[in-house]
Formats: sequence, C-alpha cells, structure tokens
Amino acid sequence: MNIPAKVLAITNNFLDAADTAVPGFIQGLYLVGSVALGDFQAQSSDVDFVVVSAAPPSEAELQGLAAAHASLRKAYPDLNFDGPHLTWAALAAGPQACAPVPFNHEGNFEPSGNFALDPVTWHELVDHGVVLRGPTLDKTMVWYDVGVLRAWMLNNYQSYWLPWLKQYQDAPDQVEPLNWPVTWGVLGVVRLHYTLVNGRITSKTGAGQYALETFDGRWQQIITDALNIRANPTAVSTYENLSARRSDVCAFMQLVIDAAQTSYF
Repeated sequence: MNIPAKVLAITNNFLDAADTAVPGFIQGLYLVGSVALGDFQAQSSDVDFVVVSAAPPSEAELQGLAAAHASLRKAYPDLNFDGPHLTWAALAAGPQACAPVPFNHEGNFEPSGNFALDPVTWHELVDHGVVLRGPTLDKTMVWYDVGVLRAWMLNNYQSYWLPWLKQYQDAPDQVEPLNWPVTWGVLGVVRLHYTLVNGRITSKTGAGQYALETFDGRWQQIITDALNIRANPTAVSTYENLSARRSDVCAFMQLVIDAAQTSYF
C-alpha cells in the first residue's frame, strides 16, 4: 500500500517523540480507518491508529505518552491522530474483554477510556491493518468474530444512527446548508449495511459505491452527492433545493436502517 506522505510524516514524528519519552515501550503501531481502507482524504480524514505494548503503561509512561501526543499535536494542529493504546493480550482477548485503556482523540490524550474499543477496530487490524512497527497481525493473534461484529452493527443503528437521524430531522435550518451531514449520514448507514451483508468492513467511498449498486436508482442523486462531498468537502450539491436534499438524506437513511433491521433481526 502507498501510504500518503502526510501520514508517514505524522506517524514517524509520533514514533520519534514516543521512543524518546518512553524508550522501548511501543512494540507495535498499526493504522486502521481510512488510511488502511485506501480512502484517506487529505482535507477531511483523521489518521486512526492502534498502539501496542507488552503491558499497560505505568504512571510515568502515561506522562511520556501524553507528552509525545502533545508534541505531535503541536506539529500537526489540523490533523487528528486518534486511537487506543492496547497490549498484545488485549488484542487476543477482544474488545469486550478490554478494561478502559489510554487513548488519543482529536488532540486530547486520556489515560483511561473506551474510545475505539469495538469489533470494528479488531476486524480492521486483521483484514486491513497497515503495519508501521511490529509483526503482521492475523486471527491467531487478534480476536475476530463476525457474528459479534454484525450484532455490534445492528446495535449501532439503535444506539447512534437513529438518534442522530432524529436530531438531523429536527434541525433543518441548521443542517441544510452544511455538506458534512450528507456524507456522514448517507455513507455511515450504508457502511454498516455492507458489513451486515458481507461480514467485512468497507470505507466510506466503498460504501457509496456499494449503495449505487445495491439500492434503487431513485437514490442515485443523494448517494452521488455524498460521494462528491467525500472527495471534496466543499463540493457543490447537485440539488437545486437543499431542503429536498435533506429530505432525501433522511428518507434514504431510514430506508437503509429499516432494510438492515428487517433482514438481520
């Protein structure tokens, strides 16, 4: 895989800072998310990582990791470097067995939390993970359970996407002029549908392409709009009426959620 130069720069910067602050602590660094899925968009994508060590960090090591992340944020203030700090044992045990772990999210390092402790992270590591340090990961080293992944996707419709959709529906004046909810909502619910059908993870762009092939042509315009925004966050909509666009976002999202729940509950 050709890793974008910007991504290599930020990961090398982090490893240099961490190796100075906590020598020998980081045994593995893997990229997941848009980089691993071949869908990194320089204008909008985060760099998603998983750091692996032999044991959980001590208080002193936590301070060193926090300093390394702070140094990186100072060097790259506009690019998020997000992910958990795990152990090899945690990778083998799976997300359900993980205690809260240190993580970095949107420039903030936290010593304990549940960020990215879900089946998606573990499956992406096995199927798509990019190795920057450490051994290549496979199912003998990393927990992997497609049934649990599918159940998590179904629950995510209930716990996240349906509340998000209601909020979007209830605030038209605030959301109609904005591009990001279109790509977030349309491609977000389709990504889950893809995984329910195929048992694997796909990117946002891959989800859009899947949607064009899977759903009725009635929805082609809103899917295309979402894909255009994914490639260019300031893309001009193909809709003359943004209220109509918002209505299509809502209707399509509900259609996808209903279809998934009908098929898999």
